[in-house]
Amino acid sequence: MSILVAPDSFKGTFTAVEVSRHIAAGIRSAGGAAVELPVADGGEGTFDVLVRGLGARRVGVRTVGPWGDDLTAEIGLTADGTAVVELAAASGLNLPSDGERDPVTASTFGTGVLIAEAARLGARRVLVACGGSATTDGGAGAIAAIEERGGLRGADLVVLSDVTTRFADAARVFGPQKGACPAAVAMLTGRLEQQALAFLREHGRDPRTLDRTGAAGDFPAACGPATAPRWSPARTTSWTCWTLTASSPAAARWWSGRAGWIPRPARARSLLRSWPGAAPRRCTPSSAPFTRT
Repeated sequence: MSILVAPDSFKGTFTAVEVSRHIAAGIRSAGGAAVELPVADGGEGTFDVLVRGLGARRVGVRTVGPWGDDLTAEIGLTADGTAVVELAAASGLNLPSDGERDPVTASTFGTGVLIAEAARLGARRVLVACGGSATTDGGAGAIAAIEERGGLRGADLVVLSDVTTRFADAARVFGPQKGACPAAVAMLTGRLEQQALAFLREHGRDPRTLDRTGAAGDFPAACGPATAPRWSPARTTSWTCWTLTASSPAAARWWSGRAGWIPRPARARSLLRSWPGAAPRRCTPSSAPFTRT
C-alpha cells in the first residue's frame, strides 16, 4: 500500500516536516510505502514547506524584528525566479525583544526588508506567507521598507493568507492574542480605518470589502488583494492509495483557511489528532504583556 502523508504543523509542538517524518516512519515500520509531502496554509511553517517543495536555496538577510531589534532571517530563492518570505521570520509574535512588546508599535518593516532584498536578488515573484504576526500596522512598515530599498523592481507580490478575515475586523479578532487590551484594539481599529480611507482615495479600491485582507494585521491590504497559488497534485498522487492529513486541535478551533484540501486522485482519510501531552497552552488577554488602558 502506498500512502501520501500530507500533514499541516501541530501548532506549538511539531512542524509539518516533523509530523510528516514521524507518520511516514510508522507506515514504513508496518511494511507500507510512504511519500512525505508536508503542507501549510500560509501560517507558521509555510516557509519550510515551500522551500522544500520548490527546491529553493536559503539566503540569510539582516533585518529587524517587529520592535526594531536586529536579527537575521532567511528567504528562499528558486532557480526560476520565485522567492519565499515568511512574515513571521521578521515580524512574528514569537520573536524576542529587549524592549516593550507593544502591539500598537509592532511593525512589518523587517518583512519589507526581506521582500526588497528578494527583489534586489532578482526574484520575479515573491510569495509572502502571512501567519504568526505580532503586527497590526496594515503593512505600512513593509511598504516603507520596500520603498526605501528600491521598490519591487518589477516583481509580483503574492500574499499567502491563512484566514478569511476582512480588513476592518483584524484588530478585534487578532489583537488580543498579540497582547492588545480593549483600548489598544480600539486604537488599532481607528488607525486601520484611516489607512483604508487613504487607500481608497489613492487607489480607488476599498480594502475593507475584500476577504483575507485582515491576515497578519491587514498586511495583504497594502500589497493588493490576497491570492494563493494553485498546485497540481497529479504527478505526486496518481499512484497513491490513501492520503493522510493531520492538524492539531488548536488549529481546528479556526476552520476558515485551514489546510484541508485533499487531492482528487487519491482516496482520502483525514486524521485530526495531536501527539499525547503536546497540546499547546491557550493564551488569554489577561496574561498578555501589554495592559496599558
